[in-house]
Amino acid sequence: MMPIAQAFSDGGPFMIILLLAAVLHAIPTIVQLFTARKADFTPYLWGGLAGIVLLGALGCMLGFSQAMSAVASAPPDMQAMLMAKGFAILLNVSILTTVLVLPGLLFAGIATCLTRNLTPVRLKD
Repeated sequence: MMPIAQAFSDGGPFMIILLLAAVLHAIPTIVQLFTARKADFTPYLWGGLAGIVLLGALGCMLGFSQAMSAVASAPPDMQAMLMAKGFAILLNVSILTTVLVLPGLLFAGIATCLTRNLTPVRLKD
């Protein structure tokens, strides 16, 4: 199995939810970049990024919770496997969140600069 497909199968449903959230976030980003002076979607861009980060954090907490509950309730021979699965969810979701949010921050910042009339800061000599 390819590494990306393996990461999605290990990451659980939050991987797909995060990917769908990023696709939904890309729509207003693209519209904002092409209609910079006509419409202002920048609050939606920043709110969408916050939503992606919160979904990623929720997925990480779910993975960590699954790992810790495995230690508490599983028989000793199954604890290591269940803990590894929980930590795989945690790490895969956090990596995907980072990969999705960093370009989103860049494009949301560019869209904000195109939309708002920003004046340059001048320092006194």
